[in-house]
Amino acid sequence: MAEPTRSAGDSLTAASPQAAAQAWCLLGQQLRSRGKPRQAARAFLRALRRQHDCQSALRALDFHRFDDDDLRALLPELDQLVRSGTCQQPRAQLVLADWHHRVGDRSLAERFYQGLLGETGETNAGDDPERRPDALVIGAPKCGTTSLMGYLGHHPQLWCQPRKELHFFNNRWHWGLPWYREQFPRRGSIGGRVRLEATPDYLQAPEIPERVAATLPGVKLIMLLREPVARALSWYQHQRRWADLQGSAEAVISRELAELERLSSTELSRLGWRAPNCLAGSRYDAQIQLWRLHFPAERMLLLKFEQLHSHPSQVAELLCAFLDVSPARILREQPFPSLNAAPEPYPKLDPQLAQRCRHTILRGAHRLWCQL
Repeated sequence: MAEPTRSAGDSLTAASPQAAAQAWCLLGQQLRSRGKPRQAARAFLRALRRQHDCQSALRALDFHRFDDDDLRALLPELDQLVRSGTCQQPRAQLVLADWHHRVGDRSLAERFYQGLLGETGETNAGDDPERRPDALVIGAPKCGTTSLMGYLGHHPQLWCQPRKELHFFNNRWHWGLPWYREQFPRRGSIGGRVRLEATPDYLQAPEIPERVAATLPGVKLIMLLREPVARALSWYQHQRRWADLQGSAEAVISRELAELERLSSTELSRLGWRAPNCLAGSRYDAQIQLWRLHFPAERMLLLKFEQLHSHPSQVAELLCAFLDVSPARILREQPFPSLNAAPEPYPKLDPQLAQRCRHTILRGAHRLWCQL
């Protein structure tokens, strides 16, 4: 695969590492949207060769779903990038570990995972039932979960899984519980700190509440909710950047609204991820109702995204009480971070369309958000 040029769909012939990586990532997104995952992955790997810390390429390689044949074809190139020292990003090592876990050397994968946790010499970590999270941040996407985890990471009694979004209970369930356990230390080995994992997509998938209840007895759940139309717009922008979503916000959301309005109440009550997922992902009331079938109210904490930025210390107090850790002065003194923020303001939605969404498909979610 040659360097991307105008003929490859890019507007420049890459001259600097950053520009070349950007061009390769754009090509990768285009190939992915055309249903060519292996070619897309090779483009993202080329981006890493040119810019070793290219987060767009790392994210794409981490979150895109490849089949085993694709991984077997791609593994040698990523293995060479990481193990030669060309790309030393921790996330690249984790992607490589995941690929080895699936189709390569599982003992090597476990050593990578142990290295992330600061452990050495351990074997069969996946057989240890004490390796698990004590609390999950389960959503919703584009509601501040990345910033929240960055904030809580300063608390001395909390241990936050370094790789946000493990996606075990949805995309990696078939990898098995041993893989999930390898991602966590024993609580005793980290001084009794409370262990947290955050995967915002957990909130929406209807099969996940039962899986979590069966796998993690006693786990606590944290949910962040944003004004549902604002979340829909933020997700629209996210999909524009990462999934090459086409069309204006009004066109995309109007089309999705019409599609959702045609569904029955039963279909809506168990609606999983449904592209483009702007409005579907904002239906918090139905999503949370499924979790309430498996978890008592005292193990669920609902928070408002907007309060994270306006009153972070108050939210920190609620979280510390919920997680049964001491209120930490360091959180009161620590500025609340703005992580994973959109690089540009998202467009305003036509007020009449926004109100129609709030009064129909998002009615219950908007009422729930107002009550928090």
